[in-house]
Amino acid sequence: MVPGVAVGLALGVAVGMAMGAAHLAAKFNKDGFPLIDHHVYAIVSDGDLMEGVASEAASLAGHLKLGKLIYLYDDNQVTIEGFTSLAFSESVPKRFEAYGWRTLTVADGNDLEAIESAIREAQSVGTKPTLISVKTIIGYGMPTAGTRKAHSDAPGEEAVRETKRHLGWPEDKQFYIPNEALDHFRKAVERGAQQETEWHALVEKYGKKHEESGRLWNSTMNGELPAGWEDHLPTFENAKPMACPISCCATE
Repeated sequence: MVPGVAVGLALGVAVGMAMGAAHLAAKFNKDGFPLIDHHVYAIVSDGDLMEGVASEAASLAGHLKLGKLIYLYDDNQVTIEGFTSLAFSESVPKRFEAYGWRTLTVADGNDLEAIESAIREAQSVGTKPTLISVKTIIGYGMPTAGTRKAHSDAPGEEAVRETKRHLGWPEDKQFYIPNEALDHFRKAVERGAQQETEWHALVEKYGKKHEESGRLWNSTMNGELPAGWEDHLPTFENAKPMACPISCCATE
């Protein structure tokens, strides 16, 4: 999962990860040995989707048919400056459809079952990346919910207490994790460890049945370059001058 840590960055990073996974799957997967079969997820915001890098990355992902790529779009129509209507009025799903993506919508960002259902549907597409537009309220439960202040301003102690009251949360607890949530995540850790063990066993069987590919897999995973890689580098002897494609590069 790639979070939107910087405006627009998550989109490009996620596309790169999905491209890498698709390349490895095409190179190493064989019948009965899906070594690379995971999905790549990114949480993106209105601010992310306003950036030019978002359009370029999404266009490439659609062109390459990266069906293992799933974006969850936090569609709350608010940025740190104010409502998105100040500078952003396009239909994001239609734009992504034009890029070759599948688009889905979840009407309520608090409906966890609807979100899971949309993710399961996105996983079944296979030949297209998917954008899931999740309608949310920024700062849900806060006094400033639905406004830019929920994004830009520190709420303060009283607003935090008010938010906890509204959500039925213990007002006197900080960094509080309910036992139900803790138990759920502990089970996720156990499940992940079991899946990792099973995957390593699959890789070991793969190496025994496909010895040459297994050796290449190990060297690739260890970051080793194949022997003689220098021999495949291009040479440019007697290269002819080329025109610069950018007019600003012209010299007087």
